[in-house]
Amino acid sequence: MGLVAKNQPRRSFLAYSERERAVPWRAMPAYISWYELNIDRNNDRNYTGNMHDYQCEDVVREWKKQLYDRYKTNVNSFVWDDGWDFYGPWTFNKNFPNGFAETDRLARSMGSGIGAWLGPVGGYGQSGNYRRAYWNGKGGMQLSNPAYYKAFTDAITDLCNKRGYDFRFFKFDGISDLFSATGPKNDANGDENAEGIINAERMVRETIKPDIFFNTTVGTWASPFWFHYTDAVWRQENDYGEIGNQGTDREKWITYRDRLVYQNFVQNSPICPINTLMTHGFILSDFGNVSKSRDYDGIVRELRCAFACGSGMVELYNDYALMNRINGGRLWGDLAECLQWQKNNADVLPDAHWVGGNPWTGSKAEVYGWASWNGPKATLALRNPATTPQVFKTTLRKALEVPAHVTDPYIFTKAFGNQATLEGFQEGQAINLDTELTLTLPASSVFVFDGRDSKVPAVATTGITFENAPVEVAPGQHKALVWFLAPTNATDKSLQWTSENPEIATIKDGVVYGVKEGEAPLKVTTSGGQSATIKVQVKKPLYALNFDANANATNKGRELKFSVHPC
Repeated sequence: MGLVAKNQPRRSFLAYSERERAVPWRAMPAYISWYELNIDRNNDRNYTGNMHDYQCEDVVREWKKQLYDRYKTNVNSFVWDDGWDFYGPWTFNKNFPNGFAETDRLARSMGSGIGAWLGPVGGYGQSGNYRRAYWNGKGGMQLSNPAYYKAFTDAITDLCNKRGYDFRFFKFDGISDLFSATGPKNDANGDENAEGIINAERMVRETIKPDIFFNTTVGTWASPFWFHYTDAVWRQENDYGEIGNQGTDREKWITYRDRLVYQNFVQNSPICPINTLMTHGFILSDFGNVSKSRDYDGIVRELRCAFACGSGMVELYNDYALMNRINGGRLWGDLAECLQWQKNNADVLPDAHWVGGNPWTGSKAEVYGWASWNGPKATLALRNPATTPQVFKTTLRKALEVPAHVTDPYIFTKAFGNQATLEGFQEGQAINLDTELTLTLPASSVFVFDGRDSKVPAVATTGITFENAPVEVAPGQHKALVWFLAPTNATDKSLQWTSENPEIATIKDGVVYGVKEGEAPLKVTTSGGQSATIKVQVKKPLYALNFDANANATNKGRELKFSVHPC
């Protein structure tokens, strides 16, 4: 028996769930190596073609250089996916002679930890077959087999306790092979595998590391009681998919991902929290059957959705080469802003809940999004997945699910400085909770807002500075600047950019475009009137690199043919 606040069933149950769950909601952004290093190369019988330790180390070094050293922020964990293990006993294969020792050291140097993938019943594809074959005649690769259960839990203990790693994250992928689960698999091992993973996770929390993060994936389902043991559960169906007839492959992918959350959680299990789900987050990769759209704005929309949905775990499946190349490297800055936004809102995002309609009804893409509220603060995000503008009507009380006894108006501002204005939404002004809002969302758009009770004062900007590094760009090329707005939780993050010599260089949203050789001072001004100036040198490089247009990208060695010649 329990008590529920009037008209607040979801939030009342959430209060219970957060109190009882293994570890309360926490921000857990994690790089996952699956697409960049593992997909289509995790099943070499002799391991030679699989992921190697030096490739993992290369990834961490680049993230440190581009994200930590430049933007002074980090991800929680680097998680090494299917391909590190000797098939069967969950020990390291020959490509990792020293285990994860060096990647752990590198991750620590940027304040991050590491994690690893394990498939409780073997995993998928040929590598899964190899692992299961190892256990043939030994009781089988099922957690109900005492010998295998011991090998599995010994491996867990080794990784997170015996090697001295700063080990923070397990991705337990597959306690069954159900495409879309609503309970344990109905076979001889279904219940035992579910109970087995629960017992293994309980063992780690009780005897080794209480705050370890468990992402328990395929085979879990939309039940809030999973959170008594694990931290994240699976949204169901394919890792990647596309649905509907609206927009690019990236827009269809976002719609596919979010439709499954709407179907399996919002509709079919409405009191189950959606604040820590494995949705497959953000994907930007040259590898695998995923979106190949390289439109910068579309990529940013996906990235912001991955954070704005409120999931504490945000999976980052992004190739660093693409992050470096697209829009002059500005995606690292966009990621840094999202990471900071999640940190700033860690006190309100546990309340994350659905807003609006169905991403894809079967014939129509409806406006939808997410909101959270805790009294003093709120967040609101809306997405229009359609290729035509759409009108969305709501009240703040409805969207935020604010109790009837709360009457203070709320003030909302852009979460990101370069976000467009949403027609019909009065930013920066107190809005009555019960006033109907008629919002017009442009085609293929995403808006994210920070809200506060009107009695809570705004946090004013106090300054802005640039990265202390020379800025050079070639004519016809572009490069992202790095800047720091103070404080990081300023209410109004909007910026104005100007170039004193636009015939030399122009600037848009912090990205410099070289026009012709010369020097151009660039100025940025905050909403509070503070400003900073940086000089940009536009000049031709001494040498040019001609990349072979016919060279195929490869995650086997990241080789690309090129020639060097004087300009």
